[in-house]
Amino acid sequence: MSNTSSNDATSMEARVTEAGEAIGEHVKSATGATAAAAGHAQKIVEDAAAATVAAASQAREVLNDVGETAQRT
Repeated sequence: MSNTSSNDATSMEARVTEAGEAIGEHVKSATGATAAAAGHAQKIVEDAAAATVAAASQAREVLNDVGETAQRT
């Protein structure tokens, strides 16, 4: 009976180790995916900021043109 208990404990330990390794792999995968998503989000924010600056610059030019036109008339 002691031998059976020992075998059961060894088998359980092996299953727990295997499950732990599988969880570790999932965590590594999720960490990589999170880092990739954060990189994409940062790029989107940078692109949006650049587009905002460009739009503001164009708006200033239009307002300057409108002001100049208004002064001439």
